[in-house]
Amino acid sequence: MYKRLFKLIIIFGAAAAAPPVHAQTATVCMERTRLIEQLEMRYHEAPAGIGLSSPSHLVEIWNSD
Repeated sequence: MYKRLFKLIIIFGAAAAAPPVHAQTATVCMERTRLIEQLEMRYHEAPAGIGLSSPSHLVEIWNSD
């Protein structure tokens, strides 16, 4: 009984101490030019802000009235 309990403690302890898994890369649903056209024509949105969340990730904020 103690061997089984000890094995479970080791397994769950190792799982809890494991490094986090990185998120999968984002998939692109459509080209940026088409997306911008949709935002401007369909929703009448305009760019409100732009910035970098990290050296390789661009963030754009769009809004409408």
